[in-house]
Amino acid sequence: MIAFSYFPPRPRLGRHKMLSSITKEIDNIEILLMSGSFAYLVVGLTWGGTTHPWRSGQCIGTLTAGCIGLVIFGIYEAFVVTEGIFDHRLFETMNFPILLFVCIIDGMLLLGVNVLYSQEIFDLFTADAVSIAVILSPFLITSAFGCIPAGWVMASTKSYRWMLVGSLFWCASFTGLMAMVNSTRLPMALAFTTLFGLGTAVTTTIPSVALGLSVPAFIIGTGATVSSSCRALGGVIGITVFTVIYNNKYAELVGPEIAANTNAPVLVNESVEAWKYVWVAVASLLAASGVAACFLKSVAPMMNHHVESALEPSKLREAQLS
Repeated sequence: MIAFSYFPPRPRLGRHKMLSSITKEIDNIEILLMSGSFAYLVVGLTWGGTTHPWRSGQCIGTLTAGCIGLVIFGIYEAFVVTEGIFDHRLFETMNFPILLFVCIIDGMLLLGVNVLYSQEIFDLFTADAVSIAVILSPFLITSAFGCIPAGWVMASTKSYRWMLVGSLFWCASFTGLMAMVNSTRLPMALAFTTLFGLGTAVTTTIPSVALGLSVPAFIIGTGATVSSSCRALGGVIGITVFTVIYNNKYAELVGPEIAANTNAPVLVNESVEAWKYVWVAVASLLAASGVAACFLKSVAPMMNHHVESALEPSKLREAQLS
């Protein structure tokens, strides 16, 4: 539907450029360096403690290569190229890197918890797919529709920092309380997931809006694309890290032979203990992002009625296209 019905005007900066010239400006070295570094990190974390011991050459080598690659990428991006993957004008204020960090943590919360909480429900409560969906639905519903009041509050107050900080610490509190959940405390799990789902709605919506107001107007689309990519990256990293935490702790409690046996039944008490460490890790990351969000700057002056790129037929759009 979008492909056949949505025809926005081209961005002002790229309106007079040919596709071939745009393609030549792509820095393939940086793309390979960044994606390869993250791939090494994810592979190393996935192998650690399960496929290979943490002290093995395979794990140490991949993790070291990933870290070194990211350091080289940062130096190359900051000091070698003038126009790399990231437009340097995005970093005119500290809001952009802080909000990217918040987006990564939000991706770990929204996507990582969504996947792993389903597995915890399977381990502790039920193996029925419909019942798993029912237990998961309070988190999904509140995280989906809670963004509406959050957007209304931001539009009314023209303030977002303390609402974002409060929601991050709110989520940190209730994800931390999820460590108390066991196989007999389903009502507690439903209450806690509903409550931090409300906070997730804020942490998903507000950073994207604030980020668009924290960068120059002519590269809003670039900033939004980078933030969405960071949220997806956070989901990948979150699923990997939280799975590693659970698998290693569960194997430590039941022994590697039972943990590696996919046909063995889940030992509920040991699984509860392993999931406790996962939720503590989630809460710690959210608390760290809450502290970082305290240093955000106000964007109230940017909340005005200026239209950067008109989408509907009008005199304003004709003037912008001319």
